[in-house]
Amino acid sequence: MSGAVAADRPGLRSEPPGTAELLCALSYGSGLAAADQMEHAAAIVGLDVSGHQQGITWSTVASNGAQFAYIKATEGTTVVNGSFASEYDGAYQAGLIRGAYHFALPSTSSGAAQASYFVANGGPLVW
Repeated sequence: MSGAVAADRPGLRSEPPGTAELLCALSYGSGLAAADQMEHAAAIVGLDVSGHQQGITWSTVASNGAQFAYIKATEGTTVVNGSFASEYDGAYQAGLIRGAYHFALPSTSSGAAQASYFVANGGPLVW
């Protein structure tokens, strides 16, 4: 059976504490036992960063094996991540593939309004 598997890899944790790490192991094939899937899995290591993580040392994150970072830019139509630009640049300077994301709040406004807010408050930095 193939699919996505999350795994804890303590050796990839970086300092200082509070640095978020997301590990995704993707396994391909069919009919493999779970142990075989993990053994043959290709690991892609990255982070999901928002305003909840402070003081990220991007060079340490990269040296510990991270390959990408998704950084929260906006939420709804009222919240802008004040450290988005520095986090986005820090990931780039460390050699990580990076992307920005918007945390949608569908009960507060339309998708079009939130997309416009994202583009106006962080989206242009990704182009």
